[in-house]
Amino acid sequence: MFSNILEFQYESSSIDWCESNYYFSNFICEFNNSWSSLLYIFFAIYTMIYYSKFINNYYIYFILFSSILVGLTSYLFHSTLSIGGQLMDESSIILFIISSDITINKNYFVTLFFSFFLILSLMFPFYCRFFLLTIGCYIIYNTIKNVKDKYNDLWIYFKMTLKIFIASIIFWIIDIFFCDYLFFATHFIWHILTSIALYNLIIITIVINNDMVKVKNNYILGLEDKEVPFNKLV
Repeated sequence: MFSNILEFQYESSSIDWCESNYYFSNFICEFNNSWSSLLYIFFAIYTMIYYSKFINNYYIYFILFSSILVGLTSYLFHSTLSIGGQLMDESSIILFIISSDITINKNYFVTLFFSFFLILSLMFPFYCRFFLLTIGCYIIYNTIKNVKDKYNDLWIYFKMTLKIFIASIIFWIIDIFFCDYLFFATHFIWHILTSIALYNLIIITIVINNDMVKVKNNYILGLEDKEVPFNKLV
C-alpha cells in the first residue's frame, strides 16, 4: 500500500471527481478542477504583495506558504488524478489547517492530532477527504467560538466568510453524490469559493495579530490602516 505513495502515474488514484477527463487536453485529466486550484496561489501571492506590511506574526507567512502548496498540489492531483498527487494535496491541506489553527486558536495539540490523520490518509486514501472535511469543520466550530468570544468586532466578517465556506461544501457534496444528475461538475466551484474563504480567513488572522489595521470590503476582504485619534498622536 505504501509503495504507491509517490506514484504519479495518470489516474492511479482511486478518486475521480465528476468532471469529464481529458475533454480540454490530453495532458490534463480535469481541466476546470486544475485551473481553479491555482486561485489558492493567486490569493496567497496577492496577500504577500499588498498586505505584507501589516503582517507582524510570522506564523501567517507559514499559512500563506501552506496555501501556495495547496494550490500547487491540488493542480498536480486534478491534472493527473495520481495517488501521489492526491496524497500531496491532502498533506498540504493538513499543513494549512494546522498552521491556521495554531495562529488563530493557539491550539498546539492539533499538530499531534492531525499527524495521526496524515498517517490515516496514507492507509486509507479514498476516505481521507471525508476525514479532512469532518475535522476541518470541527476546527471551524472552535474558531467560531474563539472569534465570538475574543474578537467580536470581527464576527461580522467571519460570519460572511463562513457562509461562503458552507456554500462551497454544498457544491463539494453535490459533485460527489449527485454527479449522475448534473449538467456540469461542481468541484471547481468548491475551489473558487474556498480560495476566497481561506483568503478572507488569512485577512482576519492578520487583523487578529495587528491592532493597527482594520478590515475593509464585505465579501472579498482587504486591509487598511486604522485611523489613530488625534489625542493619541500628540
